[in-house]
Amino acid sequence: MVSKMVYWECIKSKSLAVVIPTFNDGHLIEITLKTIPDIVDKIIVVNDGSNEDASNLIKDCAQEDGRIFVIDHPKNLGLGQSLIDGYVFARDHDYDIIAVMAGDNQMAPSDLTNVIDPIADNSFDYVKGNRLLRDDVRSRMPKYRFIETAYSLLTKFATGY
Repeated sequence: MVSKMVYWECIKSKSLAVVIPTFNDGHLIEITLKTIPDIVDKIIVVNDGSNEDASNLIKDCAQEDGRIFVIDHPKNLGLGQSLIDGYVFARDHDYDIIAVMAGDNQMAPSDLTNVIDPIADNSFDYVKGNRLLRDDVRSRMPKYRFIETAYSLLTKFATGY
């Protein structure tokens, strides 16, 4: 493991963008955006056809934080297209490290350094976090998401996936 001082020097020499796909996340997108750490150079919000209230919250946050760039989809195109659009923007603007965070505040922005650590010290090219392993997952994730996760796991077992 790299020392903290070396790590921060490594991060400072690289540009970091965070892609946040969002669809009607309401006040949760506001909380998410306001807690993104200062080490992030650009916050790319892909507003995937959200309602007017959510869209206005995103615009207000963008006015307050100059790091936020908003890509607006006039209608919902789905998570996959939102991620593609965010990645393409980050690539086209030459960001060294690109991370993805959900707009519903189920991923703690304070965990961002844990995800980018292995990339920053050149140990890995790609890292994927798992929000289900967090200690506070029950307070951050709605109950229906636990049910969806259980059904997904049962489906994987049933299909042999």
